[in-house]
Amino acid sequence: MKTNRTLKRIALVALIALSTLNSQLSTLLAQGTAFTYQGRLTDSGAPATGHYDLRFLLFDVPQSGQAIAPPITNANLSIEGGLFTVALDFGANVFDGAPRWLGIGVRTNGALGFSPVLPRQPLMASPYAVFSGTASTVPNGAITSAQLAADAVTTAKLAPGAVTSATLADTLALGNSTNVSGRLDIFRTAANTRAISLMGASSQISVYGRDGQEQVHLDGGIWGTLWLNNGRPNNERAVTLTGNNGQGGFLGLHDSNGLTRASLTGGNSGGRLSLVQQNGDLGLALNAEVDGHGGGVFVYDANGTSTVELTGAEGTGSGSQLVMKQANGTTTIQLDAEVGSGGGGYLRLYKGDGSVGLTLQADVSGESKVTTQVLQITGGSDLSEQFNIKAGRETLQPGTIVCIDSEHPGQLVTSTKAYDRTVAGVMSGAGGVKPGMLMGQQGTAADGRHPVALSGRVYCQADASNGPIHPGDLLTTSDVPGHAMRVTDYHQAQGSVIGKAMSSLDQGKGLVLVLVSLQ
Repeated sequence: MKTNRTLKRIALVALIALSTLNSQLSTLLAQGTAFTYQGRLTDSGAPATGHYDLRFLLFDVPQSGQAIAPPITNANLSIEGGLFTVALDFGANVFDGAPRWLGIGVRTNGALGFSPVLPRQPLMASPYAVFSGTASTVPNGAITSAQLAADAVTTAKLAPGAVTSATLADTLALGNSTNVSGRLDIFRTAANTRAISLMGASSQISVYGRDGQEQVHLDGGIWGTLWLNNGRPNNERAVTLTGNNGQGGFLGLHDSNGLTRASLTGGNSGGRLSLVQQNGDLGLALNAEVDGHGGGVFVYDANGTSTVELTGAEGTGSGSQLVMKQANGTTTIQLDAEVGSGGGGYLRLYKGDGSVGLTLQADVSGESKVTTQVLQITGGSDLSEQFNIKAGRETLQPGTIVCIDSEHPGQLVTSTKAYDRTVAGVMSGAGGVKPGMLMGQQGTAADGRHPVALSGRVYCQADASNGPIHPGDLLTTSDVPGHAMRVTDYHQAQGSVIGKAMSSLDQGKGLVLVLVSLQ
């Protein structure tokens, strides 16, 4: 083969030595910015053997153009069977991520010029391992999603523990905005027992217990929802918190079977707290607003019937109301804080058939009023009025007989003589028998400090000096101040009779039960 021979029939098959990405990168990093190039040279269709000069040029276009780096010449390269291997180093700056092509020229040893081998050879992955880096590191942020092919990084390509929190970016996106939903699962054990799951498709975060059952469920859904499960074998919900159940926020507390036992609702017409009985019927409800008139409390019986209703306002501009009902829903007690607008308190008791039995009204034309069919008094047995009494020489005490004070209208004095037609009654309270009904009008002459029995049963002080007293005897005043005696002169007794004796006094002084009946 002559030295000036033109190698018109020499063909070059260039192969970039690619084993695995890891081994190639290791070689490149060890060699700095150099990379290994392997090729096969043929002469007239046969593998070339001998010594050749090879020149390598770097271009940024596949045809024509100027080289972007100084040429590299390998002189007197020994080629055996057409194969050769060379190390090329164009420097790191020329590999900036843009496409590159390798131009190769060949000549026999000693020839004057290089014959180009066409076409230019595109450079693939290996030279770009030196892109924008030093021989030992890749700068932070140098490799972005634009440099990675789709699905290029898989689990198998990552060493255990290679990705740490320090490696991840501040913003991490799972899935994409087209048709792939992101999901992140954190496992508790190597047996794939999940601890936390983040699911983009359902806008959901789930937290699992040690048994693998979902215990916390946070759902973005139509509105925010949080479930806390009870961890029992049926794993029912224990707590439900939703941003909207159609009427505002909702908090539900459930029993071990998942049945709602208490709930708090925001409500479009005010908040509501509901407590549910074991049979599922409502037991108690607390409403922030009832018919637009303020709060209300409703208590239900075992059958779900509202038997107690307490409302903050019975109506617009009126006060509170308490209503109590029978098991069939019939109202039996009604208590109003305000009757009408500006009126006083009002209590009404209804009979079992719903008709009115008793009405107690604090303000009727400026007066209080009780309306009923029968009034039964069990705390006393006489009808008394309040009087101011002028005492004699003896201290006033219950059971004293009193008469009209002629010098002070509306007042009384202790009796001092027998058969006194000004007798007015007996001071109530002796012998443990108290007034049953006490009347008077404050601030007028019909008022006073002492209750005086005008009718009914009362104990009075008596004197048996005028004869023993037996039940049925008429009693009148005596000469002993404040004491009664048996009537013996019926003509003289007219107008001075206190009443009839209901107990006996054989001698001396003592208390006698008398049925007051002034005559």
